[in-house]
Amino acid sequence: MNHVMKGRCSSAISALTAYHELVQTMLPAAAIDELKQLFEEPVAHLSEAICWCHRRQVFVALEEGTYVSRMDIIDVNNLLSESLCSAGVLHSVVVRCRYVYICIV
Repeated sequence: MNHVMKGRCSSAISALTAYHELVQTMLPAAAIDELKQLFEEPVAHLSEAICWCHRRQVFVALEEGTYVSRMDIIDVNNLLSESLCSAGVLHSVVVRCRYVYICIV
């Protein structure tokens, strides 16, 4: 079910993106800015739904005992900035040994 939900959300994002690009060529500049705002919000909600479906898959796998962890290289600044949403601004991240020091303003 999670795969179906993620697939449907991805398809909706693709359709919205194609529609947005098509309509942009037909509208005056002032309307394009307003359209951009109307476009970005549903795409953000759909992207968030995809993330939550993925998290749910992880939780189910943990509960079933089938979860296998893997090490990935990530951009800590980007990950933390996305996690904060609008709750604050990531000022700095310092990694020393096994500790991560984070300054949020």
